[in-house]
Amino acid sequence: MKRHRIVIALLTAAALAALVAGCPERERPQRRVPDEPEQLAADDPRRSDEGEGEAAGGGGGAGGGGGAAPATPGYTAVAVSNGGNITGTVRWTGARPPMEPLPVTKNPEVCGTTVPFPALTIAEGDVVPNTVVYLEGITQGRAIPQVADDQIPLVDQVACRYTPYVAATTVGGQIAFKNSDGTLHNVHAFWGESESWFNIAQPTRGMTTRRRAERTGVARVVCDAGHTWMLSYVHVFPHPYYAVSGANGEFRITDVPPGTYTLKAWHSGWRVTGTSAGRPVFSAPVILDNQVTVSAGQDATVTFELSNQSAS
Repeated sequence: MKRHRIVIALLTAAALAALVAGCPERERPQRRVPDEPEQLAADDPRRSDEGEGEAAGGGGGAGGGGGAAPATPGYTAVAVSNGGNITGTVRWTGARPPMEPLPVTKNPEVCGTTVPFPALTIAEGDVVPNTVVYLEGITQGRAIPQVADDQIPLVDQVACRYTPYVAATTVGGQIAFKNSDGTLHNVHAFWGESESWFNIAQPTRGMTTRRRAERTGVARVVCDAGHTWMLSYVHVFPHPYYAVSGANGEFRITDVPPGTYTLKAWHSGWRVTGTSAGRPVFSAPVILDNQVTVSAGQDATVTFELSNQSAS
């Protein structure tokens, strides 16, 4: 009887093995490979969800889940246990330039009849927001952190203006663009003068679109839907040592390895030099620099001063 049971067990195992071997490939469990995102036309509103995170509050961050982001060419992540900080303020000095509001030529029911001058803001106390401050040429330091969903830099379109005027991220990170207006906006970003980064339509209120920055540089963002006064900038860095001055003109860069660096400040040009296709044309960006020495565990304080003489 025992031998009989062994024979039956062996025959059953052989039958199961043959069944699995003969099973068609399509019936076997398969590891799912993510689909390639569909390439949509520039004016297709579905581009709000083109594999770069979900619209209106969903989707993953720049990698998601915390920890360190992937390595960036030319920059090496190292442990920084004795870093210092760079803090400071961007100020305006001297007479103020003309900063007349710009006329609205489309959708006044949403945009109003004029919009504030976009290229320069001088706040109370003569401080200047929207200035990008960064270390030039740093090749190693703290790891580039991954960004949580709710911390992805967001550029909102409110009353037909980009808010904030300047945003920044690291290469491989994402920037989100939201339409809070009840009218069609078209977000068109350029590297330099004419190299297109992306061109997306946002026809409905609340639509949010994410785009990943695959290279470093400065991108200019405009609206092609007739709102010719709309202008914004996105800066993409290969390292995490940057900041954008806030409404109080202040900035702070943390965990900098001790050493002496060149600290630069970038502000868009504000002198109107003409028009192009109905858009105001501004002078070249203003870039200032300061030498700063960072000591372990200490704050180094720097002040940048902008003036009419700064603009070319």
